Amino acid sequence: MAGRTMIFFRKLVQSAFSLLQNGLQEYPGFRRVLVILAEFWMVLLSIAFAIFLLLQIDPIQNKVADSLTSYFSDKLDSEVELDYISFKFFDKLILHKFFVAGYHQDTLFYADKIALDFSLNPFTLMSRGLEVESADLSGVDLFLTRLAGEEETNIKRAFRNLGLYSDTSRNKDPFRLNLNKVSLNDVFFHQFDQPAGKELMAAIPTGKIVFSRTDFQQYIELESFLLEAPKLAINNYPELLKRDSITSKAKDLQVDTGQIDFLIDDFQIRNAEFSLHNYRKEPIRLGQTDELNYRHLEIERFFVDIQCFSFSDKLDFEGELRRLSGYETSGFELINLSANHAKVNSETLSLEGFKLQTPQTELGDTLVFSYGAYPDFTEFPDRVFINWKMQNSRIALKDIMVFAPRLKNNPFFRNNATEILELNAAIRGRVNNLRVTDLSIGIQGGTNLRGDLRSRDITNPDLAFFSFRLERLNTKIKTLRQLIPDFNAPSNYDKLGSLSFNGSFDGFFGDFVAYGYLKTALGNAEVDMSLKTPGGARDNSTYSGELALIDFDLGTWLDDSAFGRVNFFTAVKNGKGFTGQTVQATIDA
Repeated sequence: MAGRTMIFFRKLVQSAFSLLQNGLQEYPGFRRVLVILAEFWMVLLSIAFAIFLLLQIDPIQNKVADSLTSYFSDKLDSEVELDYISFKFFDKLILHKFFVAGYHQDTLFYADKIALDFSLNPFTLMSRGLEVESADLSGVDLFLTRLAGEEETNIKRAFRNLGLYSDTSRNKDPFRLNLNKVSLNDVFFHQFDQPAGKELMAAIPTGKIVFSRTDFQQYIELESFLLEAPKLAINNYPELLKRDSITSKAKDLQVDTGQIDFLIDDFQIRNAEFSLHNYRKEPIRLGQTDELNYRHLEIERFFVDIQCFSFSDKLDFEGELRRLSGYETSGFELINLSANHAKVNSETLSLEGFKLQTPQTELGDTLVFSYGAYPDFTEFPDRVFINWKMQNSRIALKDIMVFAPRLKNNPFFRNNATEILELNAAIRGRVNNLRVTDLSIGIQGGTNLRGDLRSRDITNPDLAFFSFRLERLNTKIKTLRQLIPDFNAPSNYDKLGSLSFNGSFDGFFGDFVAYGYLKTALGNAEVDMSLKTPGGARDNSTYSGELALIDFDLGTWLDDSAFGRVNFFTAVKNGKGFTGQTVQATIDA
């Protein structure tokens, strides 16, 4: 294929030279035309070169700088200053110390240096306007501001003045600008929206942005977006204008609600520092320093890698999440979170085909959070609805407590924070009103169970209620002592060996009913019993119900040779004590 292409071009060049030679021989006037064209291009090149030389002269540069500042000052309706400009070759312009004033005797934009590489293709200029092939920004400060009573930010006002937003009153002579590539060096960005009580700050040592298409009115498409080691901060303050107490003047405002959509093929933030402080909800940070506080986050070593990333200024996000990692100063570390498809908006957070990894936890499959608004995450246990399909996962109880800190008050979680569960499940509901089906749990020490679970108010240890339907529970008394708060079974319970139970548990930690069939090393039992342990004190425990022992070695259990293996059914009332010396009960056999 390549050889045929070369032959084609060789013949094409030969034909062109042959045509030119024949033209010169047959038409003497043709030579004169060629001479005129050559002279014309020489004149154009000489003029361009002369202009380039003139632009190297300081007075000329100053005149051009004055013209530029005058033009943009008029367009922006704001003060514009420029120290001086310099030109390199014919298509590179460098602005030194460029300043644009804001609309409140403040700064909108400042740059130590802006190097612009233009496309001087005449067809591009006519069809697409001014095209900047590359822009290098150094020492930049950009301030986006909206103060009380204003309809739009200062940057939108500036863009509208430049004609970058549709407006019938200004669109007669739009300033068209197309960007291809932007390099950032020592850039500071600050956005402050006073009526909404929102502040965003970003200090960017280095960054690079490659554009695909831009329409500042509706969309911006990027090939890539990369920030290296930035410092990012989001702060929320009390809203200046409350929704339920808007002044009559504010009601008359016609707020700009235009939306800009972003599409980024490759979005990356590397080794960032990120902070989020909601002073509106919590003016002073509360809680322990080792607790993750969603209202006051401080994250180090923050990495983000998203492909096919789309979002809008309405805080809707979507894309393929390849990496999200960071270390929160409370001690929680997210090694990596990835998802084949991630979607976040003001009502839903969904992760399809996701994988989450911390030092002790590995989770996967599909996770969906539903909520009324983003602030609901500050009341996660009660306001965020969970729909989670979990397969082949490992989770540390202490990581669960990160997302629901009040579980630290639950004795089970507090006493077993270092335990790691191996589990599969389908989870639906809120933390404090949860339903778990197809549950399979494995715990270190040989305990495993399979069944369904309903729970309520588990973040409140006094009200926490559980309802288990167990297809299978395999465990040992030793393990139960470790797992169940204040379960202090006497040593003779260890003689039961491995326990296998199927049935149900319903109730609270200190007051529950157990029904089912139990297999032990001493024999089998069928139970329908209630157990109460006020305050967790074994000596005050009471129990009642029905018990059937089947080929049970009662002598070994009681350390009394007068008894052997027994088979009997009994109803127990007003039971107290768990040893042969302390047991008291009314028994109907």
